Amino acid sequence: MWLKLCGGALLCAVASVLIKTSKGDVLPLQWTGILVLSGASLVLWQPVLGWIGELCAVHELDKTAQLLFKGLGVGVLTQICADICRQSGEGHLASGVEMAGRAEILLLCLPMLRELMGMAERLLGGV
Repeated sequence: MWLKLCGGALLCAVASVLIKTSKGDVLPLQWTGILVLSGASLVLWQPVLGWIGELCAVHELDKTAQLLFKGLGVGVLTQICADICRQSGEGHLASGVEMAGRAEILLLCLPMLRELMGMAERLLGGV
């Protein structure tokens, strides 16, 4: 499946270059390619997401592992969104999306940071 996706992406890229040389509008082709590749990528992620769900249910993963998976999801979605914005010529919007993604990851970590600070405070207070 991965090779088919790469081949499809290369075909879109070649077709896009050919259309650009004839001064045509390539935006519909690019968006179609992005949507098809994104949809196909979601199919590839299904086994991984299913396994992670089973792992969390069976082993009752601790907060750190859950935080790691959430942060990974935020990072991947942020990158995809920023790349789409950049491809559309909206570099400033892409930078804003990336900043919002970083802020979201920091917000996800805030409870753990508070817990660590409380732990350090208790340790230092006991000395």
